[in-house]
Amino acid sequence: MRIIIPTIIRVDLLVQPRRVLVDEQHIAQGYIDLDAGSTVRVTSNNRNGYQLAARYDSQLLTSVEVRVASQKLSVSSGAGSFRVLSGVTVDKLVPISYRLYLAPGVRAGEHRWPVALTFSSVSA
Repeated sequence: MRIIIPTIIRVDLLVQPRRVLVDEQHIAQGYIDLDAGSTVRVTSNNRNGYQLAARYDSQLLTSVEVRVASQKLSVSSGAGSFRVLSGVTVDKLVPISYRLYLAPGVRAGEHRWPVALTFSSVSA
């Protein structure tokens, strides 16, 4: 007899910007750094970590860098993903920071949050 425990991942969104403020300084430098962008709570029983995928609004951004712990994902073709090497976690708070590279012609002001994240389990 063999017992198989299915791999699970549960992610609860705790903090997520609804909007991003673009000012003249951001336009001049071409990007916005958000060190305290999002916070999620992750539970996963997979010792291989989990997959994090990102996509962005290409009308506002040309690319995005997503940083989790010491790992980072650079996405410049609309969407991308990487494995977060976390091991087994139970209700771990995970801060996520971003560098948002602005598209040409973006105007200063408030804009809808342009990044969507997806978490999924990885295979062994």
